[in-house]
Amino acid sequence: MAEVTKVAEKYQQMDRHTEQVRRLALELFDQLERMHRMKGEDRFLLECAAILHDIGWSAGTAGHHKSTLALILGDTDLPLTQRERQLIGAIARYHTRSIPKKKHAHYASLRQSDKVKVSKLAAILRIADGLDATHSSVVMGIDCIVAKGRLTIKLRTKGDSSAEESEALKKGDLFQRAFRLEIVVKN
Repeated sequence: MAEVTKVAEKYQQMDRHTEQVRRLALELFDQLERMHRMKGEDRFLLECAAILHDIGWSAGTAGHHKSTLALILGDTDLPLTQRERQLIGAIARYHTRSIPKKKHAHYASLRQSDKVKVSKLAAILRIADGLDATHSSVVMGIDCIVAKGRLTIKLRTKGDSSAEESEALKKGDLFQRAFRLEIVVKN
């Protein structure tokens, strides 16, 4: 993980927001483990994607999510296998904007089981990113409850979290599709 963090620092993207998104993504993953039944390898992929999700900003403001994918695929300082690069790149690419689509060449090139993995992990990353919408680390912690076709995320905050609540719900579109659960965010 230290090598992955160095790469984020190289692109000047290892900041409070990145750390907050990493922390929240891992909290979501861990609290939802009984539901998603993914493994430690998947947690590693999510953590790497969370650390690297915004490195594309270094290439400019237009399409930073696509630039992030390109940088992850091409950066020789990342000590990852080609498959790990493909998965982490795709997870990070879908942290914002559009959700995975068959017409996206990189996503289409993945095997079916990896497409499912990318969708689920990107869904978690999107919510974590939304929970730091203002980049002010207002969300101190979360408690997840899955019941009756719904994921309720209870927030522990240190101030106004209305922007975070709204953005997490907006970015929950992929989660709803991947896990077939409605999302509710409460402070």
